[in-house]
Amino acid sequence: MKKKLLAGTVLSICLLSSGLSACSSEDKTEKPSSENQLQSDYMEVDGILTKTEKGSFSVHDGLMYFTDYETQTSIPVCGKPNCRHLSVYEDEKTTCNAVCSSSYMFPYKEKLYRIESVDNREGKLIASHMDGSNPKTVGTFSSGDMLESAVILNENMYYTYCELQNKILAEQEDGQAQSGQAMGSNCSLNRLNLDTLEQTEIVKLEDVSHILMLGGTKEYQVCAVVKDDGVQYNLFDYESGTLTEISLNTVDYQRVEVTQDGKGFYYIGDEGKSLYCYHIDSKENEKIVQAEEVGAEKVTVEGVSEEGILFRAFPENELYVKNEEGISNLKLSDRLPTDQAWLSGINDITKDGVYFTYQEKYIGEKEIEGDLLMYDAYIEKEDLFGKTGEMKVIYTPRVSSAGNIVTEE
Repeated sequence: MKKKLLAGTVLSICLLSSGLSACSSEDKTEKPSSENQLQSDYMEVDGILTKTEKGSFSVHDGLMYFTDYETQTSIPVCGKPNCRHLSVYEDEKTTCNAVCSSSYMFPYKEKLYRIESVDNREGKLIASHMDGSNPKTVGTFSSGDMLESAVILNENMYYTYCELQNKILAEQEDGQAQSGQAMGSNCSLNRLNLDTLEQTEIVKLEDVSHILMLGGTKEYQVCAVVKDDGVQYNLFDYESGTLTEISLNTVDYQRVEVTQDGKGFYYIGDEGKSLYCYHIDSKENEKIVQAEEVGAEKVTVEGVSEEGILFRAFPENELYVKNEEGISNLKLSDRLPTDQAWLSGINDITKDGVYFTYQEKYIGEKEIEGDLLMYDAYIEKEDLFGKTGEMKVIYTPRVSSAGNIVTEE
């Protein structure tokens, strides 16, 4: 088992170092980007997880990690020889290449890009080798007071940000409101060409709190425009650069999951009590699951696969699948290593398996309320849907959520 894990780790490092060109340099044939790079034509950069066709990038304890879907392993983004991959929590003077201060990252043209905030309402693009070495600032762009969401589509980054504004309050006729200042915000949806760094403002909305990208495809993005009096939902068309308002049975702005044919998306409505599918062509909201069908109070949508739509039910926090055969409890919680662990969410679904996160309470020398340990794990589809096989842990935390070093015990 150790030999298999070591081989997988070496392969993953090789992939990072070469940007998915072969570890051997014998083949000099030019290959399409989908074959020789870790990037995908479409990537959602949400500050939590950046998924590509070959793996995903995330940050744990201030270190960048790459999860390789071929080997089912998760390794620090660092190719430095003999590096212990220590975070700043473990060593303030650490020199590991994986150390970073931003969780917004994505691969592009055999470089690993990170987005960091700087002063004067600007964002900074930092590009390094795929193993985290040789990071350099390659440009800046307008990012307002808060970068909120981003999507990479081919050579462009589509992103949203908000700018805080001082608003003058005028006294109302009834004399109740006093003159003065209050904070408001304007929000923008922009396009940044990653090759030329040319920036284009596509949409600017005044007096809105957020423009959030909730999920989509290469053709469209589902967006939520959050205002003081509610939420407006839109489909953003990349080609035309337009927002088209749509009607959903929800007042929330959780992430959505696109249907397998790309012609609709699943979302949670009715204050968390129902799972819907919005059909883009017919503009129909189809109710797929009601929480009461599984004896639950609320549900959340987790992912889509050939086997069906995955959702979690609360308060039991169990994973279910809905398909033509009905609804089935996958009993993933029963496969977690301890009774004190609970499912945190699905990270990604591939053709072979499901990547997910679970957590448990951490009790160190001094117990801190809410101090948690977050683990990443993987389970084969045949084991998950067969309800018999075991999961495997692919990332074990060395630092708790409160910044405490985890002891061996």
